[in-house]
Amino acid sequence: MGPVKRPARRVYHSRSTSRASPRGFSISSPTFQAGPLKSPSPSLPLRRTNLQAQRIKEVSSLSGQGLEELFVCLGCKICASVCPLNDCGLEVNPRDLLTALFLGEPLDTEAPLIEFCVGCYRCTEECPWGIRVPEVIRALRSVLGLESAFERAFRSSVGRYGRVRECYVILKTLPFLVKRGYGRYLVRWLEYVGLGGSKRSEM
Repeated sequence: MGPVKRPARRVYHSRSTSRASPRGFSISSPTFQAGPLKSPSPSLPLRRTNLQAQRIKEVSSLSGQGLEELFVCLGCKICASVCPLNDCGLEVNPRDLLTALFLGEPLDTEAPLIEFCVGCYRCTEECPWGIRVPEVIRALRSVLGLESAFERAFRSSVGRYGRVRECYVILKTLPFLVKRGYGRYLVRWLEYVGLGGSKRSEM
């Protein structure tokens, strides 16, 4: 048998002078023609303030994914079809969130996806490009100041100790737990770990 010929790579060109990305796409802005992330009108250039552009870069950096990796969204909406939030009656579409983010459009901070994403990575598993949407969501929450008390506590614990320490997380989230009426569960937890003279400590 002779050598197997590999199919030629398809290269998508943007409307402006651009550079080639490692994945074979030619990308310099979200106006490239391979997917849905393009200007609403060809005659109207995309405009973003410095703050918006900086926010996009910060989200990209915190999510651990380069802009080239996120711009390749095909708009297939597979991520939306497998998201468990839709099973709860919440209509979510990660593709729309990515589009709004990269086009500099206003973001709904109370959108179900931003507020309730649990980071199950089902969307990432099904995504043809493996875009890690949950990490984008966590980065957005951090940039917009929407992190929950537990997210801040987990991140702080990992940054300080290199792991999640239960006692540290509980102490950091104690005001939140008491305010929400979870104080009684905290007492049970203290008994479980042996700090309240529980039966477990006697075993």
